[in-house]
Amino acid sequence: MRVVSRQTETGIEVFDAVVESSHLFPAPGMEHGESFAVSASREFVVWTGPDAVVCVGRDGAELWRLPAPRPPKPADAAGSGFSGIALAFSTDDRTVGVFLPGDPDEWLMLDAATGKPEVRYPLPTSGAGGHRLFALADGRMLLGVTTEDDSLVLLLGAEDAVAHPENDRMLIDVAPGLDGFMTGNNDDADLDDVTFHALPDGAVIARTTAARLAAEGEDAEQCIVHWAGGYLDADTAIVVVSGEHPEHSEEWRHHRVDVRTGEVLGDLFVTTIDEYDLQALGDGTYVITDTDGTLRRM
Repeated sequence: MRVVSRQTETGIEVFDAVVESSHLFPAPGMEHGESFAVSASREFVVWTGPDAVVCVGRDGAELWRLPAPRPPKPADAAGSGFSGIALAFSTDDRTVGVFLPGDPDEWLMLDAATGKPEVRYPLPTSGAGGHRLFALADGRMLLGVTTEDDSLVLLLGAEDAVAHPENDRMLIDVAPGLDGFMTGNNDDADLDDVTFHALPDGAVIARTTAARLAAEGEDAEQCIVHWAGGYLDADTAIVVVSGEHPEHSEEWRHHRVDVRTGEVLGDLFVTTIDEYDLQALGDGTYVITDTDGTLRRM
């Protein structure tokens, strides 16, 4: 199961396997929606501060910092978890991957214990924003970035970055077995499909369109996929969609989709505080925020 965590007004809250709060890491100066990552051991957190990437331990003591001025955040990033800098621990917690926007953008792999760069090279993008970063079992990482013109998915190793052949794909999630990933096609800032790919070559396994996810009575052409949801388990994904219905205001729904065929399996019939609240854990369960602010695993 993935580590469940969230940003709060006082720091980064980390939860145990039964989704009980287990620790609050301090993150002074961290703005809402900035990037952070929690180690699998739940002993360390890296986060984006005003002028650096910072690593702290459970006692709150700073272990290291990497100078990195906070980049400006795109105006349309609110609520989506978008941060210009992207961070992730490797699956063994030994390294930390860092995407730094710049001219050109940079990719770094840091020693998690010291913050010392082990890998550093320029990327084939400039001024991009990193929006999702996932560690893979072979030591590489999968990064989603958005530039002024389009969105890219990059497979990052120790020596190079391989771009997914389809342009304008927004990275949504990585499969629990780390053998596939999920993207949406970015059409004028709205996602009009959801596609499941194999790793490492990015080959398309299945695809379904936003129109196929429209509810009865909705205008199929107005239905959009949100940059949210993810793999419920190895065979099923949760896709968040919304549309305009003549009898009520726009609302979002959570559909189950077969990742092997693209078949729409039905609505979860779950209510969330916003389109981005639900976190799929990959083991058949997911977490949502209750009305009193507590997390519920379902």
